Amino acid sequence: MILGAILGLLGAIIPEGIKIFKERQDHKHEKEMLELQMQYQREMIEARIQEARALATLELDKEAYRYAPTDVKPTGNFWIDLLQVIGAFYNQTVRPTLTYLVIACWLMVKYASWQIAGGNLEVLPQIWTEADNEFVAAVVMFWFGGRAFSRTFKRI
Repeated sequence: MILGAILGLLGAIIPEGIKIFKERQDHKHEKEMLELQMQYQREMIEARIQEARALATLELDKEAYRYAPTDVKPTGNFWIDLLQVIGAFYNQTVRPTLTYLVIACWLMVKYASWQIAGGNLEVLPQIWTEADNEFVAAVVMFWFGGRAFSRTFKRI
């Protein structure tokens, strides 16, 4: 009789144990699926952010060149057409021209400082300061390095 009771009890517990084990496996599987879905969502959001950044960069580039329209509408008058061409050309060269002027002034000041300090190579460390390093770096980065720097460090 006791053996029958024990077998009856075990017969009732084993299916419940199997049921609990299956539920645990199902929950574990659901959790893994949810984690994979969340990871996929994060990757998709990151891809959308990268796409939005790229589109914003393209729009910024378009806007940067919109200030200087290059279309010259012929009027039939030689002098007016010539002035339009010269104006369009000058409009596109304002930024580089200003850069050349600033650099030329800076070089003249540095040359004068060098001459006042003695005009030999030993005085160069005295007239070249940290501000000069920053100035040259800013000019070079403005004209040549902004995009390369951004792409290198993934900050577009």
